[in-house]
Amino acid sequence: MKFVFFSGVAWNSCIGGRTVHLAAELSKLHEVHFVEMPSLRKWRIGTRQEGKITVHTLLPKSDRFAAGLNGAVLNRKIGLSDAHLIVSHPAWAPLIRKLSYATLSYDYLDHPAVHAPGRRNFSRIIEADQMLLKQADFIFAVSAALKERLNSAKCHLLPNAVSEELLAAELPPPPAAGSIGFHGALYEWVDYTLLEKIADEFPEYQLCLTGPVRNISNLHRLRQKRNVVISPGFHFRELPRVVGNFTIGIIPFLENDVGLCSDPLKTYEYLALGRAVISTVPSAVQTPAFCRVSRKHFCTMLHKVLSALPPADMCRTAAGIHTWAMRAACMVELIQRGNKKYAE
Repeated sequence: MKFVFFSGVAWNSCIGGRTVHLAAELSKLHEVHFVEMPSLRKWRIGTRQEGKITVHTLLPKSDRFAAGLNGAVLNRKIGLSDAHLIVSHPAWAPLIRKLSYATLSYDYLDHPAVHAPGRRNFSRIIEADQMLLKQADFIFAVSAALKERLNSAKCHLLPNAVSEELLAAELPPPPAAGSIGFHGALYEWVDYTLLEKIADEFPEYQLCLTGPVRNISNLHRLRQKRNVVISPGFHFRELPRVVGNFTIGIIPFLENDVGLCSDPLKTYEYLALGRAVISTVPSAVQTPAFCRVSRKHFCTMLHKVLSALPPADMCRTAAGIHTWAMRAACMVELIQRGNKKYAE
């Protein structure tokens, strides 16, 4: 089979885990192409190889003005008539409308509000989102909350997962000094007030925050706290080193539509590297090493878990039944089995 991913990020982005991992797994048995989200800052048009995957960079606009040209380029380079398209961002909708393909899957990663910080251009995002939902043959919802929200017969639950590479990595030993850690995008869905409370209630622990920041003003009060360490984003291969510096992993998301509809990758990554997780949002993982708790009781639960940390191998075992290989195989099976059903 031939798969073409239309991603919301660049191939080497530090926040593009799910799409990259699924593409990598599918490339072991199938022809895979990865179309990067065009960027006005980095727009060297062309094609390159990343292992078995062919990565395509288009003109720095994928909207209705460039859709025709970009569509012609992809048809010439890939041949889309027999391809299975997997789209993970609504901005691709104008281009997808102009393409011919075998099937279209909408990999529904987040609540649509994620794509419009501050609700700028939110109406356009919703319009594109609805266009893809209607046009798609298959919808893969990352969380049960998203699946329930979409309420569609063609929607299937496909949670996040962890790589075999991470599960095979040596379990990092506990850090010498206590550390409460978070890695990932420090964007609008992070509860900064809760982070400040954690820093204040656990002065004997370092609060380590590692990842890209969109609005640095959100970090102003945190930077003034002596036990807070803020570091930039990093490449996936550095994950064992970064998480190895954590005593425990936290996911302090706001309890709004964006947070509650998410399935954070870091849940699986923390557990795979032997770290217990406390989160304000649910997960597909079922283990005593993962605690979902409200922001009101977050610090109380954090005290409790830190006083009796679960064994590292328990954490890894819980993550090990959620692999990208399993998710990719499930996706292929659903597309193969359901293609005729939705074509009728």
